[in-house]
Amino acid sequence: MLLRQCRLHNVPIACNRISADLIISSRLWNDPTYKPIEQSYIRFDRN
Repeated sequence: MLLRQCRLHNVPIACNRISADLIISSRLWNDPTYKPIEQSYIRFDRN
């Protein structure tokens, strides 16, 4: 449930040490001009 909430609210989360290193060392971390791409939700019909 925590992973789902982080995904919904666009919160970065690291599940292991390697992903934590990638998040912390990212050039986008301190870039004030970075804007995430707006998500587009497409209706999914399960038939």
